[in-house]
Amino acid sequence: MGSFNDYMDLKKQKEGDQNSNQKFLLDTGRISNIFKGVSIYITGFTNPPSSVLKEIVLRNGGSVTMFFSKTHVTHIIASNLPDFKVKLWKNDMIVTPAVMATLR
Repeated sequence: MGSFNDYMDLKKQKEGDQNSNQKFLLDTGRISNIFKGVSIYITGFTNPPSSVLKEIVLRNGGSVTMFFSKTHVTHIIASNLPDFKVKLWKNDMIVTPAVMATLR
């Protein structure tokens, strides 16, 4: 039986494959490369929904990850964060969903 690290590695590989497939499908509808080199983590309830935010990011050249990693994530999208996450991520770029919605 595999370890938890093996399990997470497989999940991350699957996520990467899904993002590659989505980027390929969205390339024909690419709007810009404003998010080139940007990796975004979406957390909690958002308005617009995370699926819309993900499409905005991908259509503008960025990537979206389902797992937070200090070494991989460049920006966090969140509406409300509990105090402990604000303290944990105080040095990270936190953006509200409303800012992203202007790029539709």
